[in-house]
Amino acid sequence: MSPMFGLFKRSKIAEWEIELLKKVLQLLPPDYHHLERQVEEGLFRSVLIGLSDLPGYVCFTCNPNLVKKFENTKEKGYTLTGVKIFDVKSQTQLNYSIHVSSGMINGYSITGAKKFTVDLNKIDVQNFRKSYRQNPDYQKIEIYLNAEERDIINQDEVYEVVLNEKVYFHIKDLEDGDFIGIDYEKNIYKITHDPFEIRQLNCGLSSVLK
Repeated sequence: MSPMFGLFKRSKIAEWEIELLKKVLQLLPPDYHHLERQVEEGLFRSVLIGLSDLPGYVCFTCNPNLVKKFENTKEKGYTLTGVKIFDVKSQTQLNYSIHVSSGMINGYSITGAKKFTVDLNKIDVQNFRKSYRQNPDYQKIEIYLNAEERDIINQDEVYEVVLNEKVYFHIKDLEDGDFIGIDYEKNIYKITHDPFEIRQLNCGLSSVLK
């Protein structure tokens, strides 16, 4: 059993967090066993708490030397839900979810109690399910995209930005904070911050993203 987990600020990953994550992944179908390698190879460096409005969410920061090995920017983000874990303190089951973005685990959430002690030997994945996350900013431009473009854009990377009183949508990161963006007319831009420049590109979206 793990030590009690409270809602205090911390950065160090607790041993029970890693063990719980590994045990849950081992119980899931083989399609998800590749996520276990991220845990075993030390992808996670620390945790961040209080950065999301998701209840009970704990975010992992990653070892930058391993990100390229596991990251798949074309993979849509999803959440594995329906997993039940047992709280020794309340003698009840709690909800455990694993959040995945760009092919990498980026955090987990536990709901049902604010303070708890997890029994690592009582895990129920019988009703687990995979749910793709919806991005409202992506949905604003999805209707303008063809099938190929929808396939190659990672929804998790799309967000709205306003520059010089005009709306753009970030669709792909470049180096040093620069990015590729599009507008509602589907014009494509390379947007840099040092020096600040919004330069329209005369090419198709697919050629930029591939």
